Amino acid sequence: MCGIGGAVSLSLSPLRNAQGTVELMNDLLRHRGPDGEATWVHDHGVAAFAHRRLAIIDLDSGDQPMTDGGGNWVTHNGEIYNYIELRGLLGKDRFHTSSDTEVILRAYRQWGEACLERLRGMFSFALWDEETQTLFAARVAAFVEAGHREAAGEAHHPRPVRRRGERGDDARVETAAQVRAD
Repeated sequence: MCGIGGAVSLSLSPLRNAQGTVELMNDLLRHRGPDGEATWVHDHGVAAFAHRRLAIIDLDSGDQPMTDGGGNWVTHNGEIYNYIELRGLLGKDRFHTSSDTEVILRAYRQWGEACLERLRGMFSFALWDEETQTLFAARVAAFVEAGHREAAGEAHHPRPVRRRGERGDDARVETAAQVRAD
């Protein structure tokens, strides 16, 4: 599995040493991704992502953090099992890579937070939405158990991670979040 990390300023003021912070994160995560590493820092320094890559899908053009070209950025760990099906729904001609990571970006652009209702797999991601100045983070609640639950015929849907203390419809969702910086 890849290694991901990030930082966001809740006040939208520039993070202190954002580039150094995500470089340190990548250094600490080096055991998670021998196939590459990269960072992204927002133009105004309000958000930053770190990514260590273990290349499994799209070995040539699946580098991360990845942008949709419209201001949104994502760092992703895991696998979207139905990414080929979703590429078809979203319009194959709109894609620049064959990566499941790009599917997250395009799905979010198309369906917003409701994209989680369509993603099937074992994953976590953090996505910076430039238009709303929002960090949207999500993970499969039972990362390892997902395959077992699907095999048992139970529906398993990812949920947005929520702010500590915020009530969600899944009792297992307990930590930090979809963070609105406004």
